[in-house]
Amino acid sequence: PRDDAQLKEAVDAGFNLIQCGPELAALDRVQRFGAMGWVNVGDALDLSTDTVARQQKLADTAKLLSAHPALLVWEGPDELLWNNWWVSMEQIRPEIDAMRTAGQGTAELEALGSQENLAPVPELLARLEVEAARLVKYLKESGIIS
Repeated sequence: PRDDAQLKEAVDAGFNLIQCGPELAALDRVQRFGAMGWVNVGDALDLSTDTVARQQKLADTAKLLSAHPALLVWEGPDELLWNNWWVSMEQIRPEIDAMRTAGQGTAELEALGSQENLAPVPELLARLEVEAARLVKYLKESGIIS
């Protein structure tokens, strides 16, 4: 909750884990209310562009927050395949919506879930495996994980 009264109400109701932004102030705030924090690093784990700067930002965030007594959970995307599928679907959403609005395209909509359209999945999984290995290597070399 953004509002302190709502945060207090949540903690008083028994919630003891609150999602926080990746800032010390956010963790300090939940700690003041007697709760723990979980920090979503989300797209900070995407090192596909501007790799050096993004690696440094991720390392800085980890070093800044890792010793905070209120930090309980780091969260990253745990559904890599789903997240990539979702991005692909969002790119074609205007076409899907147009077909639904026009009351047409039932066959086209059904085809989106066909085996033929799932053919790139093994290729995507192989790419994700390479990216995950690269990320783990970087995190180990940086001393963020062991």
